[in-house]
Amino acid sequence: MVDTQQSAWGQVASDVNFTLKPDLDLFASRVPCDGTVLDYGCGYGRICNDLHAHGYRSVLGIDTSAEMIARGRLMYPHISLLNTPNYLIPFQANHFDGMIVCAVLTCIARFSQRRAVIDEIARVLKPGGTAYILEFHISESVDYDGEGTFPSSLGVRMKHFSKQELEDELSSLKLINSVVMPAETLTGAQTHAIHCLVSKL
Repeated sequence: MVDTQQSAWGQVASDVNFTLKPDLDLFASRVPCDGTVLDYGCGYGRICNDLHAHGYRSVLGIDTSAEMIARGRLMYPHISLLNTPNYLIPFQANHFDGMIVCAVLTCIARFSQRRAVIDEIARVLKPGGTAYILEFHISESVDYDGEGTFPSSLGVRMKHFSKQELEDELSSLKLINSVVMPAETLTGAQTHAIHCLVSKL
């Protein structure tokens, strides 16, 4: 079973404010606004709300933290948010035109579990659809263990990636584009993140 650390996220759901943001203009260049879009691991739904503001209307956010989803429903009552009991996506294969996966793999410390999540993402993505996967890049200021993970101040064990490492983990999907860009951590520190666009092979 994949450990999404939902208990730890539930404890900080009312206080944490996420900072990592996808480039929605880039996403829109691949996924039309009338497409069906899933924000996988949506937290309290901030990116779903950004997608709505960008013109997307068929948007759903799912997350394993019931507390995060409850917060999002209060903040964004116009957005569809669903609490799921585990990492599985409750839709048939080939359902979504586009997916946003923002700082989800970074919260899953074990490689085998990340692989299961990537397989699930690939399952529900339509052929020709696009997933925008956005994860934190490794940083010289972090003391990682042998697997590249570390205990965050939130009580969540996190994983950071090199660009090549993330691309390798996504090798079951077709890589469209991958770039490293400046980003900000939850604590406000300056860092970098990897923006990957992938589609189903």
